[in-house]
Amino acid sequence: MGAGVGGGVAGARGRRPGVPHGGRAAPGRSRAGLRKRGRRRWAGRAAWPALLLAAVLCLYLVSQGPRPAPPALVFGRRLSASPAAAEPLVAGSPGALPSAAAAAPQARSSAAGAQAIPSSGPASPAAPAFPDLPVTADAAILVEWRSGAVLWARNPDGRRQPASLTKMLTALVALDWGRLDQTIRVSALAAQTPGSYMGIREGEVYTLEDLLYGLLLESGNDAAVAIAQGVAGSQAAFCALMNRKAWELGAGSSHFVNAHGISLPGHYSTARDMATIARALLRRPPLARMVATREHQVRELRTGRTYVVYSTNELLRRSPIVTGVKTGTTPAAGRCLAASATSGGLSLVSVVLHSEDRWSDSLCLLGYGFRNFCLRRLAAGGQPAVSVEVANGLRPRVSAVPAGDLFYPIHRDRWGPVRLAVDVWEPLEAPIDKGEPLGRLLVLEGERPVAAVELLAGEASPRLSALGLWTRTWRRAVGLERW
Repeated sequence: MGAGVGGGVAGARGRRPGVPHGGRAAPGRSRAGLRKRGRRRWAGRAAWPALLLAAVLCLYLVSQGPRPAPPALVFGRRLSASPAAAEPLVAGSPGALPSAAAAAPQARSSAAGAQAIPSSGPASPAAPAFPDLPVTADAAILVEWRSGAVLWARNPDGRRQPASLTKMLTALVALDWGRLDQTIRVSALAAQTPGSYMGIREGEVYTLEDLLYGLLLESGNDAAVAIAQGVAGSQAAFCALMNRKAWELGAGSSHFVNAHGISLPGHYSTARDMATIARALLRRPPLARMVATREHQVRELRTGRTYVVYSTNELLRRSPIVTGVKTGTTPAAGRCLAASATSGGLSLVSVVLHSEDRWSDSLCLLGYGFRNFCLRRLAAGGQPAVSVEVANGLRPRVSAVPAGDLFYPIHRDRWGPVRLAVDVWEPLEAPIDKGEPLGRLLVLEGERPVAAVELLAGEASPRLSALGLWTRTWRRAVGLERW
């Protein structure tokens, strides 16, 4: 009994795998066959992950191929994902909006083309022809204040002596580097400066604000030198700040060697640059208030002496809609004037250089602008204008929002070849933060960009994890998402 049990156990323990109790091996169940089958099964299991990884890699490479350009914006309309979703941005616009087919939308997406558009850059050869106007100035220009759009021009980029129009830039630099309540002592050099004068005396003390009134109203050369010395220490150092400021504003065709505008070699500007500087001045409320003032009482702080300075801009007394800005006269420059006016929500800036009648020329230009143009808002600041694709982002697309309202003057009788286009920095790669610059919204006249506003990300798009990227690629491969 015990032996039988022991023998059965021993027999069971000594049985070869794959061999039944009778000792005869079943067909195909030998040890070698089992090893071979096990190797085949292992190889089959190991191949699937490799094949799946290769498929995912191929799909990822396909997904990183060329992307379609972002949708363009047709003038007066906002195009979202599809043209059917377009809605007008401006109500009550004159004339009919051009259709997407009639005005072929343009979209540029290149980092190389992502350069700032100077508001006063040289006109392209395709600049439109302007009607003849009875303007006597050798160089003249009429621009819209917000956008800098050129409504009329004659020799706008020719170098001319700017005379006391220089003092507009002097005031801008003084406000940048000084304080209105800053006190300045008048030097002998400032008090003895030739030409037009405010009437300051050596040793007197004035606030920078009162000196700016004397600079911009009476066109005081003495005030200009006093300001330059008080703000920068010397007129040479102040002129270096002036040239840098002009370059920052986009007035790169100008060069200044003094703060008052007396004609000297190397001191020159253009009508276009002077319009750019005038627009910048009008954007500074303290300076805009000064150039719109007909008279102002100044006070010398040491003795208490007070007197009144009067504006040399005759247009302030001729028309209630005139808001500034500056006169200038020298024998070499002739009679010059930068003028501004506002009517019906439209603000215009005109510049005439070497004019026989600067008052009539300026009124002629301003009247032409108000009769023929009206201001339209083409894009609302803070409102999504278009959506752009973001590579490897948690949000595959983010909305692009204009940093501010985009206004542009439109001819009352015709729209003209004006439209909007999107210039997006590429490649847009996650992560994208909310408010991050994405590109620009351009106003095009034909093929010429004439105005722009920065586009910002309307929402954030964090970078996808490796698992998230694999999931998105897989969903696109099976058709659950669009490529």
